[in-house]
Amino acid sequence: MRAQIVLPLVVAAAIVLTSYFLPRFDAVYFERPHAMSVASAQALLSAISAGMITLTAVVFSLAFLVLQFTVSSYSARLAPILFRDPIMYNALAVFVATFTYALGTLASVDINGNGIVPQYSIAVVGALLMLSTFMLLRLIQRLAGLEVYQVMRYLHDAGRSIIDSLPPVETTDATEAPAAPPPALPAKEIAYYGNEPKYVTSIDTAMLRRFGNGTSPGVVAVCAIGDCIAYGTVIARSYGTRPDDAKILRAFRFANERSLKTDLSYSIRLLVDTAVRALSPAVNDPTTAVQALDEIEGLLCRLAGKSLMDGSSWNGYIHLSFDEIRLCGEAQPLVMRRMRAAIIAIAKAAVTESRRAAALSYISSIDRSIAESGLDATDSEMMQHADRQGIGVSAQVWG
Repeated sequence: MRAQIVLPLVVAAAIVLTSYFLPRFDAVYFERPHAMSVASAQALLSAISAGMITLTAVVFSLAFLVLQFTVSSYSARLAPILFRDPIMYNALAVFVATFTYALGTLASVDINGNGIVPQYSIAVVGALLMLSTFMLLRLIQRLAGLEVYQVMRYLHDAGRSIIDSLPPVETTDATEAPAAPPPALPAKEIAYYGNEPKYVTSIDTAMLRRFGNGTSPGVVAVCAIGDCIAYGTVIARSYGTRPDDAKILRAFRFANERSLKTDLSYSIRLLVDTAVRALSPAVNDPTTAVQALDEIEGLLCRLAGKSLMDGSSWNGYIHLSFDEIRLCGEAQPLVMRRMRAAIIAIAKAAVTESRRAAALSYISSIDRSIAESGLDATDSEMMQHADRQGIGVSAQVWG
């Protein structure tokens, strides 16, 4: 069971126990004359408990409905990410605590006909009711913040946190060092034999290198973060030494879905999905695609000065970021002009000549898409200008 579901259940169990003992403790050791009569206390607690139960059902029904409609504007893969928002489950835990404790306190009013109203427990119910009101406002604020630009900024921030953790690129010469060829040693293949397909969420490459003995590189991963690993898929090769497969598998982390915390390509993938969905004939929203390009440019400009993770390449990130948007938006001047400006900015941010050349060479792909879009010469020429807003008008600086 997911931890998000466990939290409300644990809170409910704790409140049930508290609501059984605290009102009785209150009645025995803190007996005070209370201004509220037994009938008034019972009416108040009944209204709070019944109202909170109804409020919880209505609020979360509407919240899930809003999320379902919202993710249709972005990517279906965002649905589980948004559903796991801690605010939702914290609010659910507080709502459950409020009506559960109110019910427990209600059962303790006039217990055994003693005519006592547990005043401190009533105060706790009031505090929980105020906390529930605060959590309701926070939940409404969070749902109101699901505008497309905020979701894309969330994806950008997830990718940026990964990029910031990468070391700066070491090579500054004309070309980056190519990947070392596999050693000419007999290799033992290590495969995944799980019950169901999994996604690679992290690889401890330092642990894999420690399996070497000085004459061999140890264990080399042949999969990358974000890869889907099915039954029997080879994930690593061992050279020279022969460590146990179980030890090698400990260097890999698998999950049922890709993770935004460790998978930079996934952040870019979701931004691209949002842009492609916006460019579909059913939606036809090129402005959203331009906003996605804004966020993608920010990520690649940061990545241009960083060392890449094992199993990834600069060209791969370029094509992942722009290929599908280019193909879907080849007849959209707004999109093509913004994409050209993004490529130029990324090339300027690159610290190696090879990355700069790879970025600039992508402009030829943009030109080819424009040529194949079937537009006349005037429209094609109009789309061949770099423009950060995509509107076709260069910014003027006065002064």
